[in-house]
Amino acid sequence: MNDKIRYSIYLILLMLLVFVVDKYFQTKENFANHIKYNTYEDTIVPGQMKGEALKGTLDQAKNICNQDDNCIGIVRENKESDRIAEYYKLEKVDLCINKYNKLSEKEKSTNLIFGNTWQNYTTHLKENADNQQRCIQLDVPISLKHLKYPFDRVIADSELILRSKSEEEIVENKKDTVDGKLFAMNGVFHIVKGLTGEGISFKIMIDNQTYYLVNTKDSDEITLKMMSENSEFKRNATFHLDLGYVAKVEDLAKNDKTQYTSIKKIENDRHYYWKINDVNKKIILINKEDIKDDPDSENMVLFEIVKALEYVDVEDDVEGPVETEEVKEEEEINLEEMEAKKKELEKLEVNIRELQHDQNLKLMDVMVNVNKFKLMDLSLSDYLSKCTKNSSDNNINTIDKNYVNSLLNNFTGNKSNNKGVNLTINGKNINTIKKNLGNVNNTSNNNNANNNGNNNGNNNANNNGNNNAITNAN
Repeated sequence: MNDKIRYSIYLILLMLLVFVVDKYFQTKENFANHIKYNTYEDTIVPGQMKGEALKGTLDQAKNICNQDDNCIGIVRENKESDRIAEYYKLEKVDLCINKYNKLSEKEKSTNLIFGNTWQNYTTHLKENADNQQRCIQLDVPISLKHLKYPFDRVIADSELILRSKSEEEIVENKKDTVDGKLFAMNGVFHIVKGLTGEGISFKIMIDNQTYYLVNTKDSDEITLKMMSENSEFKRNATFHLDLGYVAKVEDLAKNDKTQYTSIKKIENDRHYYWKINDVNKKIILINKEDIKDDPDSENMVLFEIVKALEYVDVEDDVEGPVETEEVKEEEEINLEEMEAKKKELEKLEVNIRELQHDQNLKLMDVMVNVNKFKLMDLSLSDYLSKCTKNSSDNNINTIDKNYVNSLLNNFTGNKSNNKGVNLTINGKNINTIKKNLGNVNNTSNNNNANNNGNNNGNNNANNNGNNNAITNAN
């Protein structure tokens, strides 16, 4: 084989190998870039900040961590993401320090965190990193357990008192809360900013009501109470996380208690710590002066912040009907029928409104006619009233004598029936009316007789005159 051909083949193979390796690292880097991180500002993990610090931008630091299977995150200086800054790779979360989970001034001076302060760094942890609840973050669901009872969880009982309960006595579904078992949701807390503006407070939801963990003056127990805006309630609901009993210089490297913390309440410059009562497992407060300087006594005030208990939400527990293609087709048919019925109803509604309109018009016509009738009635009444004001002579002349007598006889009746009865018409006695009417009739008769006599006399005179004239003519 020609040497030139052989060299060409070697060169092609080498270029192919370089291309494959480059493609592999590009793919790995692209995959690494898709890994998400949770950011905890002003937070350090001092137990992992050893040795010489690495340097790079934020993306470079994350890429280095992504390529290391043991790396769960980084602690980096508070500098812009595109600037070169010092950072440390993390392999576990042990002691996590920030403004919510602080060291006292005495512990800071012991060079525990190797000259670094939590205000100068930001911690970035992979989303799937374990135990990142120890780096306190607000409004994130968490649960609590006590050092002495690792298989228990701190939970609110039916009397709204905080106590430690075995996991076997805690159920995920509220329907299973029988025989003294407690719903897991009662053991899920949200750490929020302290109600007084300092420290932290613990918020919990029970039966769709918001409660806070509090300690009142009249009791040493930690109980649950609903929010109140007064200052006393806010003081009772404000606590502080304290690392004083776990962060000790002499055994930090081998200390198996770094994942724990203490919870305390400050009242009148006195420090009271959460403690578990071994008899009833209630969470109570103990004065710091009563905590002895020995491991057993210190262990009583150590709690661990862990992943929130899992529970089935009541709304999620409701099973809805499974939709199939047949069900969907039936729904479509029902929708068409409903649409057709809707149009039919609209048409009927229009017809009903038209009928109502016609009826209203007819009713208006009737009312107009009634009003016209009333006006005519009033006019007729007025006319009759005017007629009654004519002279009595004219009225009397128009009255038929026999008709009036018959009316009066009907009014008077038999004499025997009218005894003791005073019959009147328009305030005048009927007998008086009859007498006056008789006089009027007699007067009228006399006038008629006189008129007849005068007429006869005149006729006779005229006849006699005529006869005499005729005789003389003859």
